Amino acid sequence: MSFRRGRHANFALAVEIIAGNQLVGLAGQLTNSLTATIDASGGVFVAEVSLEFPISSLGSRATFRELGKFPSVTRDIAMIVAEDLTHEKIWEVIWHPTEPLLEGVEFFDLFAGAEIGEDKKSLAYRLTYRDRSRTLTSEEVNAAHAKIRERLRSDLGAELRE
Repeated sequence: MSFRRGRHANFALAVEIIAGNQLVGLAGQLTNSLTATIDASGGVFVAEVSLEFPISSLGSRATFRELGKFPSVTRDIAMIVAEDLTHEKIWEVIWHPTEPLLEGVEFFDLFAGAEIGEDKKSLAYRLTYRDRSRTLTSEEVNAAHAKIRERLRSDLGAELRE
């Protein structure tokens, strides 16, 4: 399943929920005017998801594996990108082509403001590297990380921050 920014008249923020290529739901924060009509003291979030879509055709994404005996190594990537660039596109560039040492990616920061620039946003991701059979060297992790950084720069035009 994936998510993409959506638009809905009753939502200040809306997200479409996609399964395969099919829209299966909508979620978001109600507008202030609707929130006021129900006398809510804060933001109100709602979601609607169809339970009738065929999940069997999506295949199983659940995988199980032994806990690693060797330590993981993390590196952060911070970048400035166009405001309309989606998380999904960034995720795709980080993961493809597959970097064998990359074990996980976690989004952890978003900042947008005048300091960044018009129509820009700053994003940060934490990448986790691990080999199941041995401890990685700093040189190996740095090389793998540099490949991903270069793809973000060349494929998306990301301005990488140190």
